[in-house]
Amino acid sequence: MTLSQPDTFRRAAITTLGCKVNAYESALIAQKLQQDQWTVVSPKDTADLYVINSCTVTAEAGRQTRQEIRRAISRNPAALVVVTGCYAEMEASACAKIPGVDLVVGNSEKFSIAEQV
Repeated sequence: MTLSQPDTFRRAAITTLGCKVNAYESALIAQKLQQDQWTVVSPKDTADLYVINSCTVTAEAGRQTRQEIRRAISRNPAALVVVTGCYAEMEASACAKIPGVDLVVGNSEKFSIAEQV
């Protein structure tokens, strides 16, 4: 799925798990998406794009990441689901195998998500 048409009303939701760095980086991702004509909405809302900025400090953090991925997919099965952050970096293969995950983005590429979708 691609949503790169600029005249389409596009809604993006970002879920942030983990540290303050992730919160800061999620704000930057949101800003880049807005610059690319996305409307950023609450992760609890229906969106066309869900970005899960993940954590993997503990096993619980990994579990929460997988749970948020499943929640996003259940909110809109047709949405594009992108997983980024430390869990995506450490467990890229596991993330990619989750049905409904469209893109796994490592930490070094997370600020180019707007261009990748």
